[in-house]
Amino acid sequence: MAKALKTDRAYETLLIFPSDIPQKNIDAFIEKIKSTLAPFTGVLRSVQIWGRRRLTYQVKHQRDGLYVYIDYTGGPEAPEALKTLFRVTDFVLRHMTTDKVVLRPPYRKPVEGTAETPAAQPGAAAAVPQAVAVAPSSEPATELPSA
Repeated sequence: MAKALKTDRAYETLLIFPSDIPQKNIDAFIEKIKSTLAPFTGVLRSVQIWGRRRLTYQVKHQRDGLYVYIDYTGGPEAPEALKTLFRVTDFVLRHMTTDKVVLRPPYRKPVEGTAETPAAQPGAAAAVPQAVAVAPSSEPATELPSA
């Protein structure tokens, strides 16, 4: 069996810090995250501070939390290394890491007569099947019984 290629994947992590944490502690922690990702060919792509929000219930005697979103790439070991870092850090109240889902744009049918359809190309009109017209039936439509 062929050996699987090692590829980097995209991950996203949401962290909740106590709301009264100083900005310098957050900056130092982000640098620690960068150094933790480095051995796993990880790259920190973006960090967004979402701000202070009320928690649904108290976590470690905190009523408010500071939400921080981290977007990064790395090998499969990178999330496990960060998970260990988050567990040993006192001021991380909660964390959650998921694979980043990259959605494709929605499918849309090509418009007839544009460059997207084969009918618009010269000589390709014969390859496109014609739609069959259906005559309306003479039977009256029956309604379904209501519940």
